[in-house]
Amino acid sequence: MNDVCAGVKGGHAYDDPGRSRHAFTAPTAGKTAAATGRARSAEVSTAVAEAECARGSGLSEVAARLHRRHGERLRAEYREQVNERLQLEHAALSRVPGLSASR
Repeated sequence: MNDVCAGVKGGHAYDDPGRSRHAFTAPTAGKTAAATGRARSAEVSTAVAEAECARGSGLSEVAARLHRRHGERLRAEYREQVNERLQLEHAALSRVPGLSASR
């Protein structure tokens, strides 16, 4: 991804996606509801800017093409690991309050 895209074009203060993700992983304990809401709004805004940047960079098309080209072979080769990951994801998602079971 073009690091400048999300930072400069997106109007955000983070020069790379890793720094922006790190900024939003701070614990919310002890924060007021208003502060938590502002932080959540900033996180969403930044994530949208990063996603739009990635889409505009052509990276998502390259990833999709590679997924189509190599995905099935790799899933077959690493079937056990893929299944374990899917089971872990399902177990984690089933513990999220208010998350629809259809996901």
